[in-house]
Amino acid sequence: LDLQRRVLEAFGKTSELPCDVWRSERGGVLLVSNYPDCILENEGWCVLCAGFCYRHGEAFDDGSFENKSHAASEDDEKASFARTLLDFCERHGGGTDRGGGDADREESSSVEELIGRRLKHCSGHFSAYVVRKGGGNDDPPKFWAWNDPFGFMPVYYSHVGNDCVISSRWDCLVPNLPSLRLDWDIVAEYIALGTTLGGGGNENEIESFDRTFVRGIRNLGPGCFIRLVPSCEEMQLNIN
Repeated sequence: LDLQRRVLEAFGKTSELPCDVWRSERGGVLLVSNYPDCILENEGWCVLCAGFCYRHGEAFDDGSFENKSHAASEDDEKASFARTLLDFCERHGGGTDRGGGDADREESSSVEELIGRRLKHCSGHFSAYVVRKGGGNDDPPKFWAWNDPFGFMPVYYSHVGNDCVISSRWDCLVPNLPSLRLDWDIVAEYIALGTTLGGGGNENEIESFDRTFVRGIRNLGPGCFIRLVPSCEEMQLNIN
């Protein structure tokens, strides 16, 4: 009992960590970053990126990036990954790619398809979160997230009421939870092994979600693409 108390106290201190939070105007999505000024937005879009994404400058350039050298120049990486992605979303908000190879000339390609295609030309450990804000009841907000193929930069999420809270750090989600409830099986794994084995969910949960230290917080697998889809009063999560 004394050990449990000390562990709870240690995890409880995560609520004291400084976090930057962005919430969609009509609810549904909360993006949380552990660093200030990491969440970028303009009138129509909001972007949060984490980790280190290499070659994003050439990958999201409107020129023929498929024919470029694999060695990125300094000019390619002058802008941050988040700024590069936000500018790309603003240019291609209509869903039509204005450059690139033959595959990128499909006029029917959506923004999510275009971003996913460009991210395949990037390397490193990264996650990217994109929100299209929408413009009314007939134009609801849309949300997409990606992480690197090996899952070096994780994607954590939790449902809080009708909102979906998402971050690349599980401890950033803790202050947004109604209460702190630890998964003691996972805590015991970490104490005994120095790592966690995670594991699938139960019959009410998607089995590809990994358990974390905290009940209600899930860790998506590597190379994931997720989509939040407005459905009646809720935001439903689809994973690919």
